[in-house]
Amino acid sequence: MRVDKTHHVDRVPPDLNEVAVASYVYDLFRFCEGDAILVARSYAERPQQAHFLRREVGSAQIGLTVQDTRTPIFAAAVAYLRSAGLTELELLNVEGEGYEPVLFVT
Repeated sequence: MRVDKTHHVDRVPPDLNEVAVASYVYDLFRFCEGDAILVARSYAERPQQAHFLRREVGSAQIGLTVQDTRTPIFAAAVAYLRSAGLTELELLNVEGEGYEPVLFVT
């Protein structure tokens, strides 16, 4: 599995000449294995947390379900994040009510 990690800073408003109302500092993780891509995000203000956001197929972004937690790439991504100190993991479940804890991977 290949892991691509990118750092991002989103600022509201984006114009640097204006006073910032809010800013979001986060890392995006893209876990790639063959054609399978899984995306997670971790905000700098909560360094122990990460959220699995979606999977990607080509240019399509697809919401995650509990079924996605049963894939080898998901298990490998969980192991990677936990080894990096991100121990509070959540899944943005499109079939549920939003973010749900990832307690274990089967």
